[in-house]
Amino acid sequence: MQFGASFDSLPCETLLNILYHVQVLDSLDAILSASPGVWRVFTRFGVEVTHRILEQVGYIHPHSRTVIRTIAAIRLNCLPVYTVADLQHRVTGAAILPDAVRSDTVAECFAPSTFPDTPSTASVIRSILKTATRISNLTLDCLHVHLQRFQQHSPQVPEDPAYNMRGIFRFGDGFDKYPILELRVNNPSLVTHSSQLDPPDWTEEQIIYRAFWRIQLVQDLKRALEYGILTGWVDQEVTKLLSMDVESIYDFEGQAWTIANYETRASHGNGFLGGQESTEHSAVVTAEDYMVEKGVGDPPLSWTRPWPFPSFRPDTVEYLSKPWSNMNASQTTGLYDFHYLFEYYPDSVSPSFACYRRLGFAIWTDDRLQRHGFAWRHQRLNARVPSVLAWCSILPNEDVMKLEQHERVAALGSELSHRAPPPPYNSNSGVDLRRLSEGTNQS
Repeated sequence: MQFGASFDSLPCETLLNILYHVQVLDSLDAILSASPGVWRVFTRFGVEVTHRILEQVGYIHPHSRTVIRTIAAIRLNCLPVYTVADLQHRVTGAAILPDAVRSDTVAECFAPSTFPDTPSTASVIRSILKTATRISNLTLDCLHVHLQRFQQHSPQVPEDPAYNMRGIFRFGDGFDKYPILELRVNNPSLVTHSSQLDPPDWTEEQIIYRAFWRIQLVQDLKRALEYGILTGWVDQEVTKLLSMDVESIYDFEGQAWTIANYETRASHGNGFLGGQESTEHSAVVTAEDYMVEKGVGDPPLSWTRPWPFPSFRPDTVEYLSKPWSNMNASQTTGLYDFHYLFEYYPDSVSPSFACYRRLGFAIWTDDRLQRHGFAWRHQRLNARVPSVLAWCSILPNEDVMKLEQHERVAALGSELSHRAPPPPYNSNSGVDLRRLSEGTNQS
């Protein structure tokens, strides 16, 4: 007996009870596609069933829930904004900033907690489920691609773990202005760090899943305006929005400066300098780059997850919901470490984050970066420290040379009382970051 036929023989009450036990949007989409009986039950109860799935703690990030319901509002012509400025203020720009950062009232945001109540809502949710299946497929494949790249770029680390304590890292009593020159002086023996490739955890998966939904919202918005599904917009505003890219619609640069200003005030002037790339921004760019390289299309008719559903830590969302943690959540560990290591170099010298983004550094957690050798644990201070050597060892040759040349020029005007002047570059040195980066450039 076929799956659909066996389901159709069940009473409606039983089918509804089965739907109430579905925990994943993709699974709900699959059941609807397989059974006409379930399809009929969904027409009446689909909004409630989908709402229950979305509200499960630990299923998806709260921001993804909001985006999904906003897309439903767009498809149902229920989006209460009619200009680009209003859209950015209430939906895509300031609206997705942490509450503590916003200068206006949170009540002005359009952040629906339910689906619109219309006769067509169940039908639109069916289309949302198809979109969810496609986005799940894109998310998992995007993560797989970046995991493979990350695994292929193992960093160079000192063979002697004690070398990490010699003061070439930008932290506490080990602060140093010239980390690459220090490598030339100390000339440590190096080894290639290797580690097991673990599947993504919940946080890593949700970062990319959320990014694809953010892109989908913009695609839906443009399509709805082009075909007259979304009404109330004057032609000038429609033309303006259609000419904007995803990053501009979300105003990620404006968000970055707003966050930086808040951090500076909250830390009494000790926050990061402004304009740094946020996780939301970098994740969207990562997803867009993936789609350009791989192409986009419908998911295969039959596919399974390449790894089990990641276990959810209840403290994750609870932590992100705290006002004092919102700023910490604005950057993943990789972005934070990048700014920490290279913020003292001029923009003309500092490497682009694009090299690291391509390897998934905007996605990976602290644990993954540390296991892979890009950070180490300072035992005495009980603190985690990013490794300059590891980060530089996977850069293209020209980027390393710009960093070293800048350090040499800067060192000429400094009083180096605690060490001898940096030696001239020796091609026979055991620490040749130019040589180390060969073969580990972007694939």
